Amino acid sequence: MYCWYFAYGSNLNKERLRSRIGAWKESKRAKLVGFRLTFDSRGYADIIEDPQSIVYGAVYLVTPEQLKKLDEYEGVRWGVYVRRRVRVVTEEGGTLDAVTYVKKEKNPFSKPDEWYLQLILNGLSEHGYGSEILGYVKRIAQQSSNK
Repeated sequence: MYCWYFAYGSNLNKERLRSRIGAWKESKRAKLVGFRLTFDSRGYADIIEDPQSIVYGAVYLVTPEQLKKLDEYEGVRWGVYVRRRVRVVTEEGGTLDAVTYVKKEKNPFSKPDEWYLQLILNGLSEHGYGSEILGYVKRIAQQSSNK
């Protein structure tokens, strides 16, 4: 049995995700409406509910075993991130139920390190996002505050 995993951070980068969980069955561009991208006090990606915003990312069709591996990388056991069920809009305009990870405890915004931001930007590019979306994500990452 497979399930959809929505990535919006460094797991957008296909090489990084493959090194973590192996090959997935399928992937496609998707966006999460009603949330906004932010970066936590460590500079890692997180999402916050915001009815006026959209988070650009991708969904991967993965096995439950692969999702368990992601739990380890996302620190679920230690309460860093938690799984959350979300509904995403695919590039074709359809919707899918997916699982994503959100920070359990929200903390102040901090700019991401350049290498980490580059993983996200490269991942967005790999999924076919253009300069407009890449610029949007760069602007979010470079804010001095993210209210």
